[in-house]
Amino acid sequence: MKRLRVLIVDNDRFVVEAVGDILAEAGYLVRKAYDGLEGLRALRREPPDVLVLDLIMPKVDGGRLCRYLRQDSRLKHIPVIIFSGLSARDLGEMAGLDAQAYVAKGPLPVVAENLLKALRALAAPRQEAEPADVVFGYEGFRPRQVVTELMAVKRHHEHLLRHLEEGVVEADAGGAVTFLNPSAETYLGIAEAEAVGKTLVDLLPEADRKRAREALEALGKDEGAKPCHLGLRGVTHPLTAVLHRVPPEGTQAGGYLLILRAT
Repeated sequence: MKRLRVLIVDNDRFVVEAVGDILAEAGYLVRKAYDGLEGLRALRREPPDVLVLDLIMPKVDGGRLCRYLRQDSRLKHIPVIIFSGLSARDLGEMAGLDAQAYVAKGPLPVVAENLLKALRALAAPRQEAEPADVVFGYEGFRPRQVVTELMAVKRHHEHLLRHLEEGVVEADAGGAVTFLNPSAETYLGIAEAEAVGKTLVDLLPEADRKRAREALEALGKDEGAKPCHLGLRGVTHPLTAVLHRVPPEGTQAGGYLLILRAT
């Protein structure tokens, strides 16, 4: 019998390692990723049979990763198990969250058993009368307030960015794109799902890449460096661009922010 390939994406390394070991012992082929961007790259590199996905993660959250998955013809068929500490209400407020199973986070032995149940349920033939989604671990579930509040802050932040007239591109410390708002999609002529994971420099017209690469290198060497101003060639008209360095804070590694305006 074919061993099912499972990709676990969660920024909690303890949970990933512990759950991964349990699934491997149960006969699954397990791969691991520790943030949303790493998970997206793993999906594209070697698509799994099932994706186990946390929602609140750095760089690319689970909701966006799920949305990118469904927009990709090569990946959209992959079943998703949402593995989260969010409440059912929070899950319902996440736009584009298309999953086949939901497992609540909790004590490790309970979580592991529920994930195994969800995997078995997805592998079993489904009768027409049965519900499309399978849900485990939400009986008496109490979401952590800090998790709910963090999700609300993330939704508010993303809502503001998506409605700005300026183009906004976020990149991690290595220069890999983690977010693109609709205005940036228009200015640069590329969809967010396609852009995320590429390098920031590669999104720009070829004639502008050398200057942008030099600006990134200069900002990378000096956290206190002033923002770099660049003139870029947009898809339809010239752009004024300002490249900022985002300094590290707490457990966050920092990165870069590119603001685009039509000239």
